[in-house]
Amino acid sequence: MKVRIEPEAEAEIETAAAWYQQEAPGLGNEFMRAVEAAVGTLGRQPAGFAIVYGQTHRIGLRRFPWSLFYVIDADQVAVLACLHQHRDPQDWPHN
Repeated sequence: MKVRIEPEAEAEIETAAAWYQQEAPGLGNEFMRAVEAAVGTLGRQPAGFAIVYGQTHRIGLRRFPWSLFYVIDADQVAVLACLHQHRDPQDWPHN
């Protein structure tokens, strides 16, 4: 299934990757690989992860305390947000 990353989620991903890159060279790249792996998993098994609010699902990133929040449409998965696991998901608008 096709996975689309919404602009707000893309901005959150880029901000987090930049922060990790400043913390340790190469760590931002590892974060991006973790995001890419999660997106690949979503494309293969979108319904395989917990529903956390309405129709919004969550998948955690391997090795990083971040999660992607997404919804499943008829023909695609839409990633709505990338949030640190210590942030309250109520901080972002739900569809």
